[in-house]
Amino acid sequence: MKVSSRNETFWGRLGSLKRIANNLKNEGLTVTVSYEDSILLKLGSEASSSLLGDAIEIRDLSKLLRLVLM
Repeated sequence: MKVSSRNETFWGRLGSLKRIANNLKNEGLTVTVSYEDSILLKLGSEASSSLLGDAIEIRDLSKLLRLVLM
């Protein structure tokens, strides 16, 4: 699996994230990202459908952005 670099665009990274999430879903696996006792993001089979597809669920966008931008 290719690891994204810092030079990759936002849309390129989003595409990579969607591919990873779909692969996880196909394998019946889920990755959950939590911070400060809150679930921020789910990737894979347990994710609910969203605008980003049926394998990515964003639960708390503001905390997710804070974590990413730290």
